Amino acid sequence: KKKKLTCNKDPSHSLFIDQLIHGPQLELFQLMFFLLVMLFLMLFEKKKSILYMLLAGINYGLLLSTKTVSTYFPLFFIWLFIVALLVKSFKIRQWVLLHIIGITIFVMTYLRFFILGGTLRQFLGVQKYIVLFYKQSGINVIDFAGNYLRLIFTGSWKFWSTNSPLSYYDQWSITWPFIFITGIVVIIYLYKKNKIPFLPIEKMLVVFIILYNMFLFIVPMFPRYLLLLFIPMMLLISIYFHRFLKYEKIKK
Repeated sequence: KKKKLTCNKDPSHSLFIDQLIHGPQLELFQLMFFLLVMLFLMLFEKKKSILYMLLAGINYGLLLSTKTVSTYFPLFFIWLFIVALLVKSFKIRQWVLLHIIGITIFVMTYLRFFILGGTLRQFLGVQKYIVLFYKQSGINVIDFAGNYLRLIFTGSWKFWSTNSPLSYYDQWSITWPFIFITGIVVIIYLYKKNKIPFLPIEKMLVVFIILYNMFLFIVPMFPRYLLLLFIPMMLLISIYFHRFLKYEKIKK
């Protein structure tokens, strides 16, 4: 039986509007900090200034603090590690520095906790409680594997509550599968055709998109989680086609 999610909006409206009106808006902040991390890493790649690495680290810490760190830290940790292997100027030592800054900023977001008497041991206890809370939820992630693909292609998704009701997301649009398929095709084409060399920004986006798809495949999710998938995909598509058309024009 389908459970209708009421949302008085046309499906063509973006996930942005839905977040602003109906959602907790965490994904908006998460997306903002993620894009800022990429921006400052790109500026560091171009300018080689430690200032940009510092700004990337600050935003990385804020990114980690936005949502459950035990869930998202492994994702960003692996993403940045692979980027350090692929991007010329962003090496392991910068990766280590970025994490030192990021983790420091993350801990500093608990400043009020420490001011009110919280200790480091209690802070670690809070992080342990968060992990155990999700672990004790009893959700069988295997039952929801690939659930995000159903949502992208049909607008329906299996909600992780009692009896796993099938819900329909009113904000779904036919453009969702189009964006998803186009993004995957661009990634495949980039790997198969080497006429246009990878830009560092494309490497960052491709690695993240692949990792985030793997993440969504096994994590019980809400539709708003797709915001962090679609925006990087749209950026990759736009950057690639702009460069492809420019390349073809130069050839002629």
